[in-house]
Amino acid sequence: MQMRSVSRVRCACRFCIKIRLFFSYLYTQACGTEIFYTAKGDHCMSQPFKTEVITRKLPIEQLKLYLSPEETLAACEACPEYGKRWCCPPGVPDPYTYLSPYSEAFLIGVKVIYSEEIRAQSREMASLDQLQDSLFHKVEHQVQCILLELEHEFPHSVSISTCLMCRRCARKDDLPCRYLNLMRYNLTAMGFRFTDLVKNEFGLELQWVDKGLPEYHLMVSALLIK
Repeated sequence: MQMRSVSRVRCACRFCIKIRLFFSYLYTQACGTEIFYTAKGDHCMSQPFKTEVITRKLPIEQLKLYLSPEETLAACEACPEYGKRWCCPPGVPDPYTYLSPYSEAFLIGVKVIYSEEIRAQSREMASLDQLQDSLFHKVEHQVQCILLELEHEFPHSVSISTCLMCRRCARKDDLPCRYLNLMRYNLTAMGFRFTDLVKNEFGLELQWVDKGLPEYHLMVSALLIK
């Protein structure tokens, strides 16, 4: 089934456009999927999902308003992966100290929207692990690679994103991080109220379903600029 891949840009500042164009180019190279302004035309792809990319520029002080480290730590402690990944608590840096060298943040949201056909198929599956590996997690891996490239494009920047460098984190084997210079902390691990951030800055709601795939999955990262 062929679906369109569309990019929506909420911020038209020079840096946001540069981030979006660079992101789009790398994503196209990695996934073979075109991301473009809707006014450019109607391109198709042979995949059971479409992607929308949204960028949002925030002063770092505005981003800090979404920090509630104690609240998010309580949620992390209930996670079965707590203490098993170097990118997650305990042991993440103090978020206020971590953000202090930076003046701006560029939020990058990637919305993976599933076709009705693949959602119907997913509801008949006993396990979604293999399906999600070939869909959402594939995009998630490419996004992390692209964010690391963006760090090179914008000197002295750093990204906050999901770390997917290893299939099995070395922390589970009581070993130090294998890729300390490439490991990144995600927004929730850093203490951000992810649901509030997504709702207020992107106007989107996170989706949860009892069985099968939701209408869409959303991954949000941030590029911090000095």
